[in-house]
This record gives sequence, structure tokens and C-alpha cells, in this order.
Amino acid sequence: MATKRTGTLDLWVQKRPRKANTSSGDKVSEDLSANSRGSENSHPCCIEPSVDAEAGRLTCNAENTRDLTQNAAALGSSTTRPAGASMCVQSKTNVVHNIESENTRPSTTSAGPMDSSTVHQNKPFCVDQAKPVDPVEIIKLIETQFPETYNIHQHDICRGKGCTNLSNEDTMRISHQNKRREYFSHTWLFDPDLAYCKKTGIQWLVYKENEGMFCLLCRKHCTMNVKNKSEEYNSKPAIRFRKRAITDHKNSSKHKDAVEAELTSRVSLFEKIHQEIATSHHSSIYNAFLAAYWLAKEELPNVKFYSLISLLQSIDNHMKHFKYSSRGTAREIMLILGEVLREDVAARVNDHANCYGILTDEVTDIATIEVNVTFIQYVENSEVKTDFLFVDNLLEESHSANADTIVKVLIKNLKQLHLCPQKMSSFVSDGASVMIGKRNGVAAKLRREVNSSLISLHCVCHRLALACTDTNADIKYINKVHDWLGSLWRFFDDSPKRLAIYLDIQMQLREICLPVTGTESSVENPRVAVERRLKKACSTRWLSFDNSIRSLYQDYLAVLLTLNHLAENEPKARGLLAEFRSAKFMGVVYILREILPVLSILSKILQSGSIHYSELQPAIDKTVTKLQSLSESGEPIDTLKKDLDPMTGRLKLLSKVVDDQADLESHDDGLKSQLRMASGNGIALSNKVEGELRVILDKYVSSLTNNIESRFTEGLPVLNAFAIFDPCLMPQKGTIEFTNYGEDKIKIIGQHFFKTDAQECEQLFDEWRLFKYQIVRWKADLSDVIEKPTVWCLKRLLSLKSCLQYTHLCYIAEVALATPISNAWPERGASAIKRIKTRLRSSLKMNMLDCLLQISVNGPKLNTPEVNTVINNAVKKFNDKKRRLQGKFVAAKEFTKPSTEPSNVVPEPATEIHVASEATTEEIVSADVVSEVTVSSESHNIEVLSADTAIQALGLDEYSSDSDYGSDYDLD
Repeated sequence: MATKRTGTLDLWVQKRPRKANTSSGDKVSEDLSANSRGSENSHPCCIEPSVDAEAGRLTCNAENTRDLTQNAAALGSSTTRPAGASMCVQSKTNVVHNIESENTRPSTTSAGPMDSSTVHQNKPFCVDQAKPVDPVEIIKLIETQFPETYNIHQHDICRGKGCTNLSNEDTMRISHQNKRREYFSHTWLFDPDLAYCKKTGIQWLVYKENEGMFCLLCRKHCTMNVKNKSEEYNSKPAIRFRKRAITDHKNSSKHKDAVEAELTSRVSLFEKIHQEIATSHHSSIYNAFLAAYWLAKEELPNVKFYSLISLLQSIDNHMKHFKYSSRGTAREIMLILGEVLREDVAARVNDHANCYGILTDEVTDIATIEVNVTFIQYVENSEVKTDFLFVDNLLEESHSANADTIVKVLIKNLKQLHLCPQKMSSFVSDGASVMIGKRNGVAAKLRREVNSSLISLHCVCHRLALACTDTNADIKYINKVHDWLGSLWRFFDDSPKRLAIYLDIQMQLREICLPVTGTESSVENPRVAVERRLKKACSTRWLSFDNSIRSLYQDYLAVLLTLNHLAENEPKARGLLAEFRSAKFMGVVYILREILPVLSILSKILQSGSIHYSELQPAIDKTVTKLQSLSESGEPIDTLKKDLDPMTGRLKLLSKVVDDQADLESHDDGLKSQLRMASGNGIALSNKVEGELRVILDKYVSSLTNNIESRFTEGLPVLNAFAIFDPCLMPQKGTIEFTNYGEDKIKIIGQHFFKTDAQECEQLFDEWRLFKYQIVRWKADLSDVIEKPTVWCLKRLLSLKSCLQYTHLCYIAEVALATPISNAWPERGASAIKRIKTRLRSSLKMNMLDCLLQISVNGPKLNTPEVNTVINNAVKKFNDKKRRLQGKFVAAKEFTKPSTEPSNVVPEPATEIHVASEATTEEIVSADVVSEVTVSSESHNIEVLSADTAIQALGLDEYSSDSDYGSDYDLD
């Protein structure tokens, strides 16, 4: 017995011995017809066609063909198709297949008719042909792969157009370019054995005029030759116009890979889902990290992370494959983002900086934890950078936040970040004795233990604030005004009722068009003035006094009316009203309104993160000059007299000489009387009061300038010596001044940095004598410079770092640029801590707080290339970590064996706790995928225990013990 393989359908049938008579052939046909109806267990594609014994041909009638088509279609859409099976599609007409005797296959020795079970035992009935793809779909596919289709020749396109030949222009082109006279034959497109793929049902051969031949399948799936990386028939046209070349490509591994890829895309729903998950894995994790980064950058609670993920999943279909759903994963994402930013800062410092400066301060957070906030300033590619470095709990390993504790915490964190403590060249703090004490301060200890040439600085912003505080103490009435403004703010802030009355009076003043703000344009939009409230005057806030004076000046009339309205029942209102309606108080408000903005401008300059020591003295000199001019001119008092003018003044309703003039008849009589009562029947600026105000102005300006000069003249000699790098101060070349210029100051610099090595000092002197000539050459370029001359010169000197002749000077220049003079950045860090660690997030751990600050302060802005780099690095670090599956834990309850019917007793199962083992990300989706174990049996009583119970039983650490979600309000 032998089996025969058909030429086209690959049908494996069992051939019985042929007999000469026709009856035997009919008998065989009847047997096969009976088996074709088959048993119920036969494969849906394994139908048996009839056999014509005389002609030795195998035929399928139309009915069997329809069944074959339906069964093959069902098999193609099934997800449980047997391995190796493919769809069988035939036309509705009779199909005749020759039985090739040379292709034989061993079969069973059964001599009888072959039933359907025998077919399955040998080989399932497989069909290697697919239904031809709809021409419309083919044309759409061609349009996506070839933007220009007007010169495309393909079976379906040409058949629709009735095209039978190439254009004459293309034929002439080939005849001139092809010396071997090889032409593309248009009939090849219609040859099914040449250009048609039976497995996919696609006419794959495409010819594009002026280019060559392409394979639609290879171009769609971007396959190439594995050995020589050839992209012919894909992106590169094939110009070897021979049938044999097309056949070789059809049999090539590249084309077979494309066919396999096409079939794989049609295999099953599970395969498509798997491919979709594989392709969207990185993008879903990237978007999740970007969402977490946005939360931290906007300083929003971490608990909103999964709410944001749900929103993204409703917008982006790829996000549905993000399967991480535990708080631990959200926490891990935040920690990884902060870790990436922290490592980036440390790497940039180690790679580009030879020295750095430290800015540090202390703050007590909402949880009453004393936190050390530290920033770092360094030079990267001749640009000064200031970045957040770390926060740490000072009292975690100590009982007192003294100098020893701060030094220990500082050095510990520097070593954890792999930063060399000996490279610390400067240190700036708020000026507390624990920081800058001469013997036992932090700076003194760092100078003894870390770097003997460390430059210690007192923050210039704190110096200015102390100078202003000392001035207020010298002028007692100024100090009283400060206290009264604080009392006024608390008076309204403590009572919503009083505040509502104050805002209502503001609205009334708007309605009668009284210029509360002093500008006519503000009348057009009265709600702007109504929404403005009084500002708090606080001695610890550098600009709060100025803001408080400005708000009182703008709404002075509304304040008097409100205090007068509440004075009948509020003793505090009566006391404030008695002080506020005096001419002396009003005059001091006008004095402070002119002086405090000058100090605020200086404070803002000092708070800028890039200010250099060379820019400090010019800013101070400008401020002192402006203050002295205000004192000499008496401008604040003249402005007050002008505003109290009874005819045209801004405060004419408060003037004592005002009466029922015609221009006031339109005003409300009740409001006018209230203003008279509030002002004590009018405010008059007498000569005595005017003299007192001028004395206060002179004393205040004199005390302020003296305190500023005393606070800022105490500079370090080495910082003053850096002035020699100012090109504007360089004398003319060839003079005696040029020869001796900078000798004394370069000696101070050398003694500070190289005091133990005389040879190094001498090399520094030689470099300076040569560099002076370089400064003279650079001086001609100062006209195009925007920066301060000293900073520009130091940066340009650093660009010569590769030049060995300025080794010591380049180090000095880097130290000068990396030396911070303001502690404003740690103050901003302290403000960020109070914004992030609020009452509802008071249980944030220190490592989480550090990471959130890294993102909030150091994180680049969204929609920038730097953000993409940070997110990609974080995703890579996340994927490199192993995920541990934290499953539910199952244990068996005690159960009593029945005393009767021992045959039905089931042995008591041993109590087990199933713990998932470690695996990679590919093996286990994440720690959030919980494997639920359910056991149901009549004789078993199983319950699911909590994770905490199982962890306690195993003696393991709680996986959520370091979570930042354990606050009293169940938020982070």
C-alpha cells in the first residue's frame, strides 16, 4: 500500500490496487464517498474527494469544495488550529488533481478503504493555499508602500485598468541602459507560478517604471538578506529582468521570512495581543514614568499617580498594557527618577569640575524633623551650575544638630555620591554661629579636616536682611510701624467677617471712582483692586516689609473706613485707627514706600543664582547712592504734601481744609462723613510733623547705609584679590603700573591656596606675569561683552585649561567661579520642602523627599530633549531590576475528620504558604500581578490569608514598611 500526494492541494490519500474493470473503480469510489461523510471525530479539513479509477484522477465535486472552503475558513479563524495546518480554499467549480506516482509516503498496511481516523494517524489534511486577498486591500497596501502609484504595474492594478504593456518611455529607457537586452515582461505579473504566493494569497510582484521590480511582501515586512544585508525587492529595486531571478527571490530565505511574517500576523488573536504587548511595552512604561515625573515636577501627591494612569489608559490604547498597580511600584518609579537625576549631577561634577562649592542650610519640616538642605555649585564647560544635592535628617544618628553632626552628615552624603570631599573649595551658609563659628563652626571643622584652603562665606542676602533689621531697631518709630502692619494683617486674617467688610468697602470706593490705587487705569477694572488684600510684614521674609507697605499705600482709604466701621465694637480696631490716621504714620508710610523698593532691588540681585563676588560691590554702591539722593531731596515728604492737596490730591478727602466743594457734591454724604470721622476730622501736615518726618528720613537713610557698609566691608582678602582679573582695571602695557599690577594680590592668592609649597607659588607668579599680556589683548573685545568683565575674563581663562602654561591660574579661576556668595538656593529648597511635605504628606520618608526635590528642583522642563534622556535612563534602570512576584498566601484551616464512613475521608492537607520565586521581567509581568490561588473541595476548607499574616509567619520584612502613604489621612 502507498499514499499519493496531490500536486496542488497536498491531499494525502490511500490508493487501493487498481483493477481493470470499471465496477471495481466504482466500488472504490463508493467506499471513498462513504468515508468522506466520515465519523464525527474527523478533522474539519479532512474531507475525502471522489476518485475516477479509469483516468487515475482525483476530483472534488462542488459540494465538497464548498464544505472545504467553509471548514478551512473556520480553521483559519480558530485559535486552536493544529500545528502545521493551514487554510484550504478552492473555487466552486470542480478541481482536478493529478496523482503523482513518484511522490509516495508510507502509510498503514490496511487494505480496506481508508477512514477519517486513518487520515489523522498518518498526517492531518493540510492545505497550503490561502484565499486570494481582496484586490481593494492589495491596492490600499500598495498605496501605503508606494506613494506614487501612477507608474506602478501589479496584477490587481493592471487588471483593474486593463493594462497589458509597459509605457513606451520605460521600454526605450531599458533598451538604452540594458546592454544584455533584458526586458521586464508584463505577462510575468499574471503568471500564478511566478508572481503569486499561494500561502498568503497575494500577488507580490510589483514593477515600478524607471526603477525596477519590488516584492510587496518583503517591502511590507522590511526583510533583507541575512548574509549580505541586501535590500533588493524591498527598498532597493531589482533590475535583473529574468524569470530565473524572480524564481530565485521567491525561493530565497528573505522572501520566505516575509511570507512567514505575513502568516504570523494572521495566526491568532493571542499572537496579535502578544505582539502588541511586546511593541507597546517600552512606550507604556515610558508614559508611566513621564506621568510620575509630571506629578513630582508639579509637586502633586504621589497617590494621584494611578488616577493619572487611568486617565492615560482611557486616552492611549497602549497604556492598557501597563499592568503595574501597586503602591510599591509607584514608589519605586519615583525613587528611580530621583536616583537618575542625583547620579547625573554627581557624574557631571566628577567629569567636569576640579572643585566645587557647597551651599547648606537647616529647616524644620511639618513633621518636626530637622532637615539639612544642601546644594552644590560647580563649573561645567565654562558655565556656572548650581544644583540640588541632597536632604538628610540631622537627628537620625545624633541627639543634637551641632557642628560635628552637620559635618558628619555632609561628608557621609558626599561619599555616597562618590564626590571627593577634598575638592570642596568654598562653603556658604546663613551666618549662624554653628555654621561660621571661628573655632568650632562647621566651616572651621571642614577647613581642619577636609581642605585647609576652604573659603567660608556668610550669605549676602542674610547680611542685607540683618542690616535692615538693625536699622529698624535703631529707629524705634520704624519698628513700631512694622509691628502695626503685622497686627493689621492678623486683624483681618483671623476673621472672615472683617475681611468681607473690608472688601465690600473697597467695592464701594470703586463705584464712586475714588482712585484707591493712585492710577486712573485701575478704575476701568475695579475687580483688580477688590481682589487685592493686605500683605503680611514678617522679619524673616526679605521682601515682606516692602509688599506690606505697598498694599497699605494702595488701599489706605479702605483701611481707614473699615477700621472706623469696626471701631465701635472692636477695641483693637480703635487702637489701630488711632495710629493709622495720624500724619506722622502716613508720612513714614510714604518714606518707606520710596526706600524699601531700592532695598528690594538689591535683594533680588543678591538672590540671583549666578551672581559673582565681583558684582557685589557695584550693586551695593548703586543702592547707597540712591538712598542718599532720596534723603537729600526729601522726595517722600514732598509726595505726601502733594497727595494731601484739597483740590487735586490723591487723598483730598482726608484733607482738613476740605469742605462741601462743588466737585464733591456728587459723592455719597454718608461715605464723606465716614471719611471725616475715620481721619479724625481731617489730616493736616503741620510744620512740626513735617520736621519730624525729615529727621526720621535722614536718620533712617544714614543708619541703613552705615549698617550695609559694615556688613559688606568685612570681606575675605582672597575674594578681594580676585579683582585683578577685571580687564577694565588693567593698566596700559609698557608702563610701570603694568609691570607691578597685581603682584600684591596674586601673592595673597598664592599664600591662601599654596601656602605650604613655595615652588607652586612661584609657578603661579610666572603664570600671572605672562597672563597680564593676554588680558591686554582681550581688553579690546570688551565692547561686545554682555557679562561682567571679571566673570567674562575668568570664563575665557578656563577655556585655556588644555594649555599647560596656565595650570594654576585655571584652577584659581575655577575656584573663583565656583564660589557661591548667596545662600538663596537652600532657602528655595526649604520652601520646596514645605510645599511638598505638607500636613497630608507628613509621613514622607527622607529618601522619597530627596527624590521629589531632585525632580522639582533639578528636573528639566517638560517637552525638552533633556526630559526624554532622563525618562529613558529611568526606564532602563527600571527594566534592569528584577521584579519579585508578591502572591496571595493560602493556608488550610483545621478540619475534623468524620468518624464514620472512613472510605470517604480525604487526608488533611498540609498547611502551606506559597511564595513566588524571583524571576525576570519577561517571566513575570511585575510584582503587582497577583497569582490568585483558589481551591474548592467539599472536604477541604481553604481560606486566603492576608499578606501581612504570611509575612509575619515567615519573619520577612514588610514590603510596604517604607511606603510614603501611611499618613493619618491615608494620603502621601
